[in-house]
Amino acid sequence: KNNIMSDNNDGLNAFLRERLPKLGLDYDTYGSYVVGLFDDDDDDADWDGILELLQASSDTHSDNDVVWKEFQNDVVQLQEKSTLLLKEKEEKLRNERIKEEKERLQEEIAFIKEQKEQTSSEEKKELDASKQALMARFEYDESELYDNDGNHVSSTSTTDEKVVTNKEHALQANQEKAKELRANSNYSKKDEQAKTAKAKQSKALQKEERRNRSHKGERKR
Repeated sequence: KNNIMSDNNDGLNAFLRERLPKLGLDYDTYGSYVVGLFDDDDDDADWDGILELLQASSDTHSDNDVVWKEFQNDVVQLQEKSTLLLKEKEEKLRNERIKEEKERLQEEIAFIKEQKEQTSSEEKKELDASKQALMARFEYDESELYDNDGNHVSSTSTTDEKVVTNKEHALQANQEKAKELRANSNYSKKDEQAKTAKAKQSKALQKEERRNRSHKGERKR
């Protein structure tokens, strides 16, 4: 508001500096009276008192009431127009400041978001690296070679015997273990079948012996 009043007064002073001498008045003496009407933005400004003073002090227009009413209207319209223009200027400046503030906030938000994404990406890389290190601890070392008997051989060995990797050696050992378990399982089944057959045969013999003894007893009678 103070800026508006100051700029308005500049325009008003320029107007009065030109207009008052034409009405027979000295600007330096009477200009401040008119400007003072708008210093406090008072709607009840004492125009009547000021116009009466100016008209009475004029050397050329003291008896012309119409001229002073025109003077009053010109001053009021000038101030209203200047005030409107200055308010539009301040509104434009305010909107520009708001726009700049929004842009600054958007930049800060984008920066914070970028920082979070970078942090998340770095944490993911660290996690992946940890996983890879853990997997490497339990993976077979492809550089370690073994022969068919399970003996370690150097990767630079010149022997003609086929060498196998750790993985191949482990696979072979697992296959042999599975074969042994199947063999033991088959043997156990055959053994059980033989025992069952032998038991059945024994029962059959015992039954036959009882039958024979029964027949012999009947003949003796």
